[in-house]
Amino acid sequence: DHIGNALSGGTFLYAQNGWSGNNTPNTTVELLPGTYQFKMNYHNGDQYITGEVISGTTDAVAFTTVTTTVSLKDHIGNALSGGTFLYAQNGWSGNNTPNTTVELLPGTYQFKMNYHNGDQYITGEVISGTTDAVAFTTVTTTVSLKDHIGNALSGGTFLYAQNGWSGNNTPNTSVELLPGNYQFKMNYHNGDQYITGEVISGETDEVAFTTVTTTVSLKDHIGNALSGGTFLYAQNGWSGNNTSNTSVELLPGTYQFKMNYHNGDKYISGEVISGETDEVAFTTVTVTPKLVDCENNALPNGNVLYAQNGWSGNNTPNTSVELLPGTYQFQMLYNHGIENRTGIVVTGTNQDVVFSTTQINYVYDGTIQFAQNGWGTYTQGVHFLPGNYTFKFGNYTVNNYAVSGCTMDGNLN
Repeated sequence: DHIGNALSGGTFLYAQNGWSGNNTPNTTVELLPGTYQFKMNYHNGDQYITGEVISGTTDAVAFTTVTTTVSLKDHIGNALSGGTFLYAQNGWSGNNTPNTTVELLPGTYQFKMNYHNGDQYITGEVISGTTDAVAFTTVTTTVSLKDHIGNALSGGTFLYAQNGWSGNNTPNTSVELLPGNYQFKMNYHNGDQYITGEVISGETDEVAFTTVTTTVSLKDHIGNALSGGTFLYAQNGWSGNNTSNTSVELLPGTYQFKMNYHNGDKYISGEVISGETDEVAFTTVTVTPKLVDCENNALPNGNVLYAQNGWSGNNTPNTSVELLPGTYQFQMLYNHGIENRTGIVVTGTNQDVVFSTTQINYVYDGTIQFAQNGWGTYTQGVHFLPGNYTFKFGNYTVNNYAVSGCTMDGNLN
């Protein structure tokens, strides 16, 4: 080296009339007097000495290395740990630790630094003198996650890649990256966004991800906001439940949404979220389950239930309920009878689901009892839901007694 310490490793060759084979440095060889050239190979570099006159009883041909520091620092000058570097003139070396020295023969080299999943090359670097330095300087890179107003958002993770993907990192923090082209991936609120071909340069740089303030609304067909209900969203897995008519910050991209309201679900898929603000609108149908006689007169009492995703509680017939579009089943309970309607497609702005009764006018001197969903006692002109009942006329029982049509009349004495 330049201090005079003998170095191990390497090989040398000499030539006057053709090249010799490889020889070990710091050993002697017997040569005839004359003019020779010598070649030293050390640490993937070659150096030639030509026109060397060999004479006398002993002679020396000296190759002296350059103590070369390959540094990795941030733009302030702080040395960074981690990473590896390689050097090459005659083939690439193995991996070396940055901010350490290597003895190199004088000459022109290329260097490669790998740090934080990125590579940077320095080519045509002339190594000379007694000591030399090859400096790699990183860029302090902030990967930000903000809303469209500029407020920093908590949560989420980002990754970066040039030579393989990094692990997860916290948004709105900085990472030291070598200058070059990278791609970045942000994950936030079950969505991913990629930025590719991002040139990282200068002393500091920023890669900005900006969310879209997305309102997921639940309204009736007139436009009135409805309370209750929950929504979920998904691009990369489903979110938890959120309250309808509130906003959520989402990365731009294509999502699917699910609204749950009044025991019904509706999906919107392929929804492109973009811009500064966006809205995903769910609109209900005003549904009136009606309980009427054959002349379409509303009847009091009774209960109606509806279901798509589980049964609702009891509701009063002839009143309206807001339901999401879709296919439902309805169940009417009236005067100890039950009628079910399945496969009812709810659509449009308004819809009626009509249950029509049958009025029974029987003349009988005794007591008439009936049952389908519990027992009742007949009174003149009472209304029944269509279906099969059990009737008792005094001590006489009739099973599967079919009730249908507008009216059923008769003298049973």
